[in-house]
Formats: sequence, C-alpha cells, structure tokens
Amino acid sequence: MANASSYISSPDTLDIPNITFPELLGRLAAAKPDKTAYIFIDDQENAHSLTYRELYEKASKFAKVLVSFGIMKGDKVALSGGNVPEWLIANFGIQMAGGCSLCFPFAKKEGEDIIELFQSIPTVKMLIFDPGQSGRNCEIVNKIADYPLADGHVNSTKLPALKRVILFNQSKNSSISCTVNELCTRQIDMDLPRIDPEDIGLVLLTSGSTGKPKGVPNSHRQQIIMSWLYMNAMPQLNEVTTFYNDRPFSWIAGYPQWELATGCTRITLCNPLRYDSIIDATEATCGVIREHKPTYSLLVPSVLKSILTRNMPLKTKAIVTSGTTVSSSLLKSVEKLCDELYVAYGMTEIGAIAIRMYTLADTKSISSILLSCRPLPGTDIKVTDANGLLVPVGQKGLIHIRSTKRFDGYINDDDESRAKEQCLKNGWLCSNDYGYVTEDKELIIEGRGNDAMEVFGSTVFPYEIEKVITENKNVFAAIVLPVKDKTTGDRLPSAAVVYKPGSEESKESMQNFIREQLNISKENQLLECLFVPRIVVSFSEFPRLLSGKPDREGIKKIMQQNVEAEKYSFF
Repeated sequence: MANASSYISSPDTLDIPNITFPELLGRLAAAKPDKTAYIFIDDQENAHSLTYRELYEKASKFAKVLVSFGIMKGDKVALSGGNVPEWLIANFGIQMAGGCSLCFPFAKKEGEDIIELFQSIPTVKMLIFDPGQSGRNCEIVNKIADYPLADGHVNSTKLPALKRVILFNQSKNSSISCTVNELCTRQIDMDLPRIDPEDIGLVLLTSGSTGKPKGVPNSHRQQIIMSWLYMNAMPQLNEVTTFYNDRPFSWIAGYPQWELATGCTRITLCNPLRYDSIIDATEATCGVIREHKPTYSLLVPSVLKSILTRNMPLKTKAIVTSGTTVSSSLLKSVEKLCDELYVAYGMTEIGAIAIRMYTLADTKSISSILLSCRPLPGTDIKVTDANGLLVPVGQKGLIHIRSTKRFDGYINDDDESRAKEQCLKNGWLCSNDYGYVTEDKELIIEGRGNDAMEVFGSTVFPYEIEKVITENKNVFAAIVLPVKDKTTGDRLPSAAVVYKPGSEESKESMQNFIREQLNISKENQLLECLFVPRIVVSFSEFPRLLSGKPDREGIKKIMQQNVEAEKYSFF
C-alpha cells in the first residue's frame, strides 16, 4: 500500500534568481526597452500600448513621490482599479518605495467592507484607486475617509492610520487633484530605498466565496517564485509570443507575473468585469482574440464552455483554463479552437500548483469526467482522509499542498490557532479541496470539501450531479449545493438552474430527467438520495461576486426562500 499512496511531486527543479519584483521589471526594461509589454483594450474597444521601459520609468518616478509623501519600508498601500496602466505604475511604484501593495475591490456602496478590511490590517497608510464610473468610488472614499482634501490628505476618524488618497486620474466628480497620471511625471532627485527579496511587497485577497476575504502576504521572492512557476508551466510562452489574459491584475491569475517572467506581450481588457452576462463577456473576449491574434489565451471554463456551446468562430494556438474542477467536455476545444489546452490548478495562497497540456492525441484516450494535472517543480501534493493519513491511489480525500512558495498564514486571520492548524504542519497547506490521485500519478480535483453531499456514508460531489443536469438540452448552467435534512442530518443535493430562454422546466421534470439519465429504480434507491435534488430553483442568471465567480451565499439566500424551513437548511 505504501507504493500506491496518494503522494505526488515533480522531479524537476527551478533556478530562481534572488531578486525583487521591481528588479525583474528593471531587467526587462534594460534588455527590451521598446518591447510592448501591454496592450490595453478600453470600453470603446480602442487599443493602447505600454512598453517595458515606459512602465519602469513611470513607476520609478511615482515611487520617489511616494517616498516624499512619507511612505517607508513596510508601509501598506491599498490599491484598487481595473487593468489599466495606472494600476501597474502604482503597484510597481509602491514596491520600489519599499511599500506593500494591498489589492482590494470596491464592493459595497457604503464602504463598510473596506473599513473592516483596513481595520483588520491597521497599518494601511495610503489609498490609491480608480475613481470608477461617474465617480462612484470617490463617493465611497468620501464616506470612509471623511472627505479628503484636494491634495489628497486625509484625517479620518474611522481609519486613523490612513493619511492620503491618490486617484488614478482626475475625475469631475471629485475635488481631489492628486493623481497617478500627474505624479508619475514629476522629477525628484533622490535615491530609492534598498529592498530585500524577503520584504513583503504584495497582499492579495482570497475571493471570499467561502466567507470573508483573507489577505495573503507575498514577499518579493515569493512573487518571483510564482512567476518562474508560470514560465515553467508553459515554456513556449516567451518574448516573441502574445498572451491574452483579462483576469484582473489584483487576482492571482491576473497579477503581472506571466509577462514579467517571460518578456511576452500581454493583451488585456481594461475592465473585464463590466459585462452583464457570461454571453456578453464571451463575445467581447472572442472579438479581442480575433482582432489581435494572441499566441496564448487564458479563458475561464465558463467562457470556454460558452464558446463551444454557441459554436463561436475562434482560433488560437493555445488555451489556458483553470478552475477548481475542469470538465473533460472542454477537450472539444482542441483542434476546434486551439492546438493545445493547458489545464491549471492554483490558489491565491500558493499560486500555480499543477498543470497539464492536452493535445489532439489526448482527446481519444481521456475517459474521466474531469481533467487531471501534474505538480509543478517544487510542489508536493498529497491526498488524505479526515485524520490526515494518506489514502490509496484512486480514493477520494482532502488535498494538501507543500510548495517552494511557502504559505505561512493570512495577514488578517481572526483565528490564529485555526490558521496555524491549517497552514503550519511542516509547510503543508490544507486546500479544503477534495480529489484523488490517479494511477498515472496525476491529480483530479473534484470540488470544495464543504460542498460534498453525504447520505448513508456515501459521498457525491457537485460536479457529478451538475454534469447530469447540464446534459439536459434546455439547461444553460447549473450549481449544486448541499442542504441539510434536519430530520436525518444528511447533506442532500439541491440545484440552482439557469435554463435557456423560453425553456424552463418544472422541478418534477428535472428530477425525472436525472432519474432517467442515471437509470434510478427501486433497486438502487440510494442513488435517488445522492443524485436527485430535493430542491430545484430556477434562475434567470446567477448572482456573481466581483471576482466573477457565482455568489454561492447569494444563491443560498434565494434558494432558502424556496424551501420548507422546518425541513431543510443550507450550510
């Protein structure tokens, strides 16, 4: 059994330079000064470019202004905005000044979430942000910062550590005149502080899909490690390639590590989260890819599925996709949309964990429902039972990761003992994802552990039921959530379903469809409890988080209104 345990790792190693993240940008600016680093596509579909030298020089000037404003080594500077040049200039400027970029979104109109975040990280000294549509974000900052002065100075009773705010650019809806656009042109004669690769230079927030967003601190070295892992995962992504990646700069998949590690040109939408639906986002994405013809394109599973379902014309050399679970149905994209499909698994706490490239030859040999991936260099993966003991190959369990890019805890975790229990067992991080190791020593991720259904000691994951539901020709999307039976204590399935326009079915019709697909009869009634949702609620579209992920808490609240409260409750 020891030889068949669920423990896998990569035999490869990486030669990672011991430098800071701004130094990596500086090397590119010196080696390829006129190389286009970014192509930004704005809301009017106009393209704007930025070279590596332009970015480095503007960030250096901005960093000197920040030092003159009082930013010191270790200070945290909150940063929020879309995929625009000002975000990049601010981020690298903060780090060059010795500070740490705290990336966050404007989510609630009263700003109470920002106050809570800043109070949980009480050393936030400055806030740099995009004014937002019609100055929306300026209004929020006025509320939380007690109306900053025109020069950006702040004297806030709610956030006493906050001393200054800076806009990306001037807004007619704000009296603040202090902007990144203007400050990055100033000439100040000073030496910037020396930065150590072990200094913390970045805090990224988790998505918050399972609760309050948590801050993940990253040293400069950890940012370099993440960058080298991405470079290793796709060795053909290099200085002569172009890469479409519209994930926000403030997310782990969108942070500017891909392009800095490889020297490629990145194409991105300035505001990738502005679309009202997956269909609109898909059409915009396809339009940019057809126009600019990138070598590689990062497409999330929902967008890739939408392209395939709607038979949209698209061709790119390689597609990168990433999600907790990735259906094998997406292999249809090979040859039809691309020559290579990369399936990646990662998380904010660590970055890239595992990846696998699929080609046309693989489409004939894959029989599993979900696609697998392989550990990246410097990464160990194990699958255990509830007691932390290794399970045999092929058996489902809890996924743990240990990486060169070590994770030591959250910067704003209220429960330090829980954080240590989760994170500090010889460097292993408990992912809270469930899956299993295959005979070929690859990892298949089945879903979040707290989403599993459990009846009579048997376990089923949402994707297994979602796959059946989405085989219904009238269904556009489905999310399966566990609901507690208050009588038995079992975790039963419930389903939130988005039907195609004019094709909505009754709960009973959907339940019968699942029974027919799984051939459920009196002889296998356990399947009825495990696979047939007691609750089926129709949605016109799923509510979503700012991250673009379905808002599961929002979906639960809507579904709770459609259940018998004395019988069922959502977790």
